[in-house]
Amino acid sequence: MSISHSRDVPDSARGTRRRGAALESAIGKAVSDELEDVGYDAATVEGIAKRAGVSRMSIYRRWKSKADLVSSTFSPWLPVLHPAQEGVPLREGLLELLLQMYSSGAAPLSLLRSLAAGTASEADERFVQRLRNEVIKPRLGMLESLFVAAETRGEIPRGADAALLASAGPALLFQIVLTTGASPKREQVEAIIDRLILPAARADEFADPSA
Repeated sequence: MSISHSRDVPDSARGTRRRGAALESAIGKAVSDELEDVGYDAATVEGIAKRAGVSRMSIYRRWKSKADLVSSTFSPWLPVLHPAQEGVPLREGLLELLLQMYSSGAAPLSLLRSLAAGTASEADERFVQRLRNEVIKPRLGMLESLFVAAETRGEIPRGADAALLASAGPALLFQIVLTTGASPKREQVEAIIDRLILPAARADEFADPSA
């Protein structure tokens, strides 16, 4: 993404100068609003700056690109995941983690919707890669470990496809986010676990054929 060097109105000309957490909070909200209105592909640093009431150079002093800006500002809004305690039953562990994942506020939800509306070729590949590595993969890994532990305990059959099972819950809940624009309710998470994920995990025919 190219950086425009046109002259901007300095922050001080817009009113009281904000610093630190107050400034970053304003920019974070502006990122969320921009994504909500136009999506990631059409979002611009200039548009975000205008929403936040700051100059573009105030943003470029902190972030080198739109990818860096969006990924850095949405990360603090994401819920911090706490791995399930060792030995916790599979259902309890799944419920705990999935509820944590989708307890996010407006910024992550608008981000998810905006990315889903675009295509891989249109989205900023650097940002998408960072999203995969820093958000998606670690969360799927935590879910996958629950199925591996459940298999070791004999709670589900040997050879269960842990990677595929781990991706099922987030994929289904993501659809709820896209269609409703809101975080899934607890009863929806429980229904997905009880009616779909656990029956599949306990079915011998769902085992990984390569195992």
